[in-house]
Amino acid sequence: MSDINVVAVAACTRQGEADRFVVQVGRFHPRRDDAEKRREVLAGFLTVYFPFAKKAAGLTS
Repeated sequence: MSDINVVAVAACTRQGEADRFVVQVGRFHPRRDDAEKRREVLAGFLTVYFPFAKKAAGLTS
């Protein structure tokens, strides 16, 4: 995780084979004085989004 980027990776199974599911979310913001808030928002978004994206991709753990 950085001020403008967050990446999540999870092991999964696709079509019976071991695989990895990766999501990267980036958000450009010209102000640099609110990095802590941006990190909090990015982490919160990915926490909610990641399981739904994985399921929509047809992947299982």
